Amino acid sequence: MPPEPAAVADAAVADLANRLSTGSETITVVLAQRETFPDGALGCPQPGHMYTQALVDGYRVVLGHADREWLYTADGDGVPHLCPSGEQDGGTPSGAPASPSAG
Repeated sequence: MPPEPAAVADAAVADLANRLSTGSETITVVLAQRETFPDGALGCPQPGHMYTQALVDGYRVVLGHADREWLYTADGDGVPHLCPSGEQDGGTPSGAPASPSAG
């Protein structure tokens, strides 16, 4: 049985808290939902990488901290990965802040 979006969000919060060296209570879940992605890039394509060209069921999680947002995606296993591309929905490499959130 696939994990619930809240469980995927909890894992993403733990990862971001670790990257930012902060407590998980300072991070808010802006969005946590199941999503069907158009390919294996899970909404975060990276230049030079090849991806399966098939629908992939997964998750999208957006986290907020200090007026910034981070995008995490996961495939069906529910293990979240920080979107490495600053060009895709506000995700950024290495856990750096993405962009100010709309107030």
